Amino acid sequence: MKTQKRILIIAAMLFAGIGSINAQDFQTGYFLGGYQYGYRLNPAFQSEHSHAALIFGQLGLTQTSNLGVDNFLFVKDGKTMLFLNDKVSSQEFLGKLNKKENNVSVDFNLNLISAGFWVERMFFNIDLNVRTMNTVSLPYDLFRFLKDGASSNPQYNFAGTGVHSKEYVELAMGWSRNWNNFITGGARLKALVGVAQVNAYFNNLDLTLNKDKWSISAQGTLDASMMQGLSVDLNEDGSYKYETLKINPSKLGPAGYGAALDLGVTVTPLPWLTASVAILDLGFMAWNNEINGTSLMSSYTWEPSQSDPISVTGGNEGDKNPMDQELEKMKQALEGIYKFVPAENKGPKTEMLPFRMNVGAELRLPWYDRLSLGLLYSMRNGQGFNWQEGRISLNISPLNWLSLSGSTAFNDFFHSFGFGLNIHPGVINLFFGGDVIPGRVISLNQFSPSLSNIPGFIGIPASDLNFNAYFGLSIAIGKRKVDYRKRIIPQEED
Repeated sequence: MKTQKRILIIAAMLFAGIGSINAQDFQTGYFLGGYQYGYRLNPAFQSEHSHAALIFGQLGLTQTSNLGVDNFLFVKDGKTMLFLNDKVSSQEFLGKLNKKENNVSVDFNLNLISAGFWVERMFFNIDLNVRTMNTVSLPYDLFRFLKDGASSNPQYNFAGTGVHSKEYVELAMGWSRNWNNFITGGARLKALVGVAQVNAYFNNLDLTLNKDKWSISAQGTLDASMMQGLSVDLNEDGSYKYETLKINPSKLGPAGYGAALDLGVTVTPLPWLTASVAILDLGFMAWNNEINGTSLMSSYTWEPSQSDPISVTGGNEGDKNPMDQELEKMKQALEGIYKFVPAENKGPKTEMLPFRMNVGAELRLPWYDRLSLGLLYSMRNGQGFNWQEGRISLNISPLNWLSLSGSTAFNDFFHSFGFGLNIHPGVINLFFGGDVIPGRVISLNQFSPSLSNIPGFIGIPASDLNFNAYFGLSIAIGKRKVDYRKRIIPQEED
């Protein structure tokens, strides 16, 4: 039975292999004193200094999922084991999964160039960023297939399996103005240049494992755009031959163009209260559809090996291993459903960007206004991946050049803790932090006796697969214009 499970595991991984690994900025930084890139979260926010940065202005990596490590690792008899272990029942494993859809999203953001400068009460900024947003969707039946194989229900429906990926370059220019430390308004205009996009998914994908016949039937679509000047050939059967990617340097050009607008405002009705709201990514993207197709093969049927598939070494010397036979047949079936033929509706496609919103309130202690409590509601809506979050932050700026924030958040997928540290003495601005910090880890020495010498504190997160981290370094220019309360410093106090 172990061999059969191995076959099923490998096949399932191939199904999931069509995926790649949503955009979000440093949420804990919303109330972090001196945070240079607050205008990304709300374009009304103003940096305390004019600044310049190259390459390392801000680097961010975010992973979001409704799956967790504890969905796949279980502790039995004092030992940590995978969900495939016979001691973990199907009900125990599958009961912890979403029965509709499971998502994993990854966002990477690299700031190549950043600059900001002050003109009286107005602050201007410009950024050049590289961004990638990716989501892979995995249906419940995929995990049921991994656990049960052909032993329980031999029919599985993997409809909804797919990947959505976008990569683009972003040039953003922003402006904000403060009126008497009461109200600040701001806007950012962003020009987008597409590098590539892929939407590949199966509307229908069924696997049937009967005793004498195994079959796969599929109906899938591929919608992709790549840079102009890149092309692929076709196989004899009319399907795309991806390994023949060609580059024509004289015709290289973007895969698409787009634009977006960010709007924000802050209001300070009381000395100890600041309210703010921002709407981000109001815009569109127009892609050139160079690859647009439907699945070539709708079904594939084969007979499983008559040899005992449980035996790994059965048969005479030189005979082909039964496991290899099954893998070869499964490989042929999978190759068939992965093939896409060009569709007739090729051409440019325009889509709206998923928009985001931040609504915040910061309350300062009357007797010590360097300490504040921040409340932030965030949401993202669009393209099938909607997300909401409520975050509470405790923020302190004990010194003019040192700020710290600690936060806790509840969203649609998980509960998390975050932190931020900003060192901004006036020459440099250095920050790092994250919105999702693993609280408990599973020690690596629990997995195998060979790892028993590894210290117990070294391990992997015990709960979710959610994680993010941010780092940034910029050069501060000129006098400090904004204090720890994010208020304009009057000229006579400079």
